[in-house]
Amino acid sequence: MEDIYASLYLVKCDADLNRARHQQGQKQTKMTKFCSGICLFFILICVIWAPML
Repeated sequence: MEDIYASLYLVKCDADLNRARHQQGQKQTKMTKFCSGICLFFILICVIWAPML
């Protein structure tokens, strides 16, 4: 049982350190999000419809 708690503690410490080191990214504009979302949507539609054609 102690091994499990020790392993969980190490995982938690590693996650905390990764969060502390990680720098937040820059915010995307709404237009960038919209364009990338539309592109991904059309790619998904093409992948789904391609086998039917």
